[in-house]
Amino acid sequence: MAATNAELELRIERNTNDIAAIYELLDENKQLITEGLLEVDRRFDQVDQRLDRMQSTLDRIDARG
Repeated sequence: MAATNAELELRIERNTNDIAAIYELLDENKQLITEGLLEVDRRFDQVDQRLDRMQSTLDRIDARG
């Protein structure tokens, strides 16, 4: 059974709304992922700085030896 123009227009409108909602979800997820990666990057920087300090300490201990 063929759909009427009104049914087709309603289906198109629903699909358009669904597509817009999907893009909004993708944008939100992209933002969350970006923020999460920035936090991970910040944490890696902290760990890297701590390892640098430990390496300096070990170098000083080795130089005394």
